[in-house]
Amino acid sequence: ARVRTSLSPEELLQRCLDIETRLGRVRSGQPASRSIDLDLLLYGNAQRNTPHLQLPHPPIGQRDFVARPLVDLDPGLTVSGKPIQEILDAIPPGQLTPWPGPIR
Repeated sequence: ARVRTSLSPEELLQRCLDIETRLGRVRSGQPASRSIDLDLLLYGNAQRNTPHLQLPHPPIGQRDFVARPLVDLDPGLTVSGKPIQEILDAIPPGQLTPWPGPIR
């Protein structure tokens, strides 16, 4: 979703992490299934590359389930100067696995 905020990117990320914690997410440091995962994908044209925050979020160009909704929301979006549709088209097909059951 696109939102307006007076928070800095770092403050917004911290709010997202706080929400995840309140909803029961436990971070183990290892890749694992998770009950909730909130990511800060973009923050206007801001760029960050710190241990805690990377903007734009790298999976935009690696996973179609990240890029595809961005195309749906804003087909004219550019990420680091590249059209989002072009980014999506460059991702190998088949990286999206349908959820096996109803979403609750």
